[in-house]
Amino acid sequence: MPLARIEKRLWQRYFDHFSAALGAKQVEIEIVGPRIGYQPQAKRVALTGLSYDGKGDVFAVIGEALEHNIRPPRPSRAAPGAAPCRAATWAATP
Repeated sequence: MPLARIEKRLWQRYFDHFSAALGAKQVEIEIVGPRIGYQPQAKRVALTGLSYDGKGDVFAVIGEALEHNIRPPRPSRAAPGAAPCRAATWAATP
C-alpha cells in the first residue's frame, strides 16, 4: 500500500491519535541518511508513542528504552487507514 503524505498542520493531532490507538507494539526503528547510510537503531523495541511539538518543530519517536528526536522533521508519510499504520516514514532535514 502506498504511503500518503500527512499535512504538517495535522501532525500533532494525527500522532496523538496514532499513539493512543497503538498501545505498545514491537517495532524495528531504522535511521537512514545520506551521511550515515542505513543505521538500525533498535530491534524488537516496544514503540510507546510518536509525538510532534509544533512550537519547537520536533518529532519524537518514543520507545521502551529510547527516545529519538528529529529536528526539524520533513514531511511525514503513513499508510492510510483507520487503524494505526503498518509502515511509516519520517525524515530529518539533512
